[in-house]
Amino acid sequence: MTVGIVAAPFVLCALAVGLMTALVQAATQLQENVLSFVPKIAAIGVVLALLGPWALGQLSRYMRTAADTMVRIGSGADR
Repeated sequence: MTVGIVAAPFVLCALAVGLMTALVQAATQLQENVLSFVPKIAAIGVVLALLGPWALGQLSRYMRTAADTMVRIGSGADR
């Protein structure tokens, strides 16, 4: 669940930029791979700069919870 939540903004951004680029390429009949790749990379870079701290916080919280659960199971507290 955490992976889906953290990855969703990046995937949706790439999807939106890819769709817009495909529409522009279809309208102009200009089929160049670089024209679809570069805008996606730039947009994902912007999303990473804006949402990077949030994503890192979510992943850190997940790891902390997983590590605490491992310690609790290892110490026999769940028995």
